[in-house]
Amino acid sequence: GLFVSVDHGVHWEELQTRPVSLIKALDISPADSSNRHSIAIGTYGGGAYVSHTGGADWIIANRGLNTTRIGGISVSPAYGADDTLYSSAKGYLLQSDNRGGSWEQIPVSYQSLRKRIVNKLIKLGLPRETGKELLAFKEIQPVYPNAVTLSPDFATDNSLFIGTRYHGLYH
Repeated sequence: GLFVSVDHGVHWEELQTRPVSLIKALDISPADSSNRHSIAIGTYGGGAYVSHTGGADWIIANRGLNTTRIGGISVSPAYGADDTLYSSAKGYLLQSDNRGGSWEQIPVSYQSLRKRIVNKLIKLGLPRETGKELLAFKEIQPVYPNAVTLSPDFATDNSLFIGTRYHGLYH
């Protein structure tokens, strides 16, 4: 379930969500001009849900998802202006630029990440041949994004962080 406290955790109230399945991810937008927050949740088996009424009502946000097993969800700090959400699921990262109305897949490639890291190591003095050997190594494990968050300055720096199974943190 999803619970809210308005007194620093002294008392808690359960918010009714659809479905009442395992909530694996949660993020809340900054307050809008009406001083209301949007809430986005990702569930294991129920997909993504968004509330623009502080949790009073929920909208199913699964159009474009290949799975309903959501590992992470993040609301843009400028959500009131850009309507952007990011979500992670097994094997892919998703972006919605319409408040969860639909999702578009963003490719996440371990090989491209490895190449960027090796190039930085070469600039720091790693012998070029060692770098080539590292790039030639074939990784068996695929990239599985399972957590996603945005920089508080996302509107200006576009920094997105993804936690993955097997491959650490992407930025």
